[in-house]
Amino acid sequence: MKDLWPEEIKAAEILTPVAIVRQQGEILGERTRNLLLGKVRETRVSVRSAFSYSFNVVAPTMSYEYELFEFEYGLDLYPVIVKVEEEIGLDVLRGKRSGSIAGPLRVIEAASEDEFLDLLKAILNARKTRKLISTLLAQIQTSAPASELPPGT
Repeated sequence: MKDLWPEEIKAAEILTPVAIVRQQGEILGERTRNLLLGKVRETRVSVRSAFSYSFNVVAPTMSYEYELFEFEYGLDLYPVIVKVEEEIGLDVLRGKRSGSIAGPLRVIEAASEDEFLDLLKAILNARKTRKLISTLLAQIQTSAPASELPPGT
């Protein structure tokens, strides 16, 4: 049988939206000495999108997980459709870009990598996100035995 594929088959040299989010999850772990982790979970397959994920803040010592946002995109990578809680969405959208409401979620579209990076930064810096992180860290520090906490915590 004759091989009809191109001579060279290789992965595109691009950073996918899921890779960007995973990197931020790793940074959360580094910044909190792994008291909190950012985990990407593959979610249902969407009719519109080829790839669908959630980003969760995980507190392993408490067996606690909080879904911060969902995101999905197609083979072209952009736009990325991001779904966040209404409170975070309103904080993110305040004077920036438009979005729509899907039940208790706010849906925001990022048309390019730069827009996605800006949107991700806004979500990670939203008041509710900052409160979630600080509250979980306080809970971990007050409920975990000192022997389970990293040095300097």
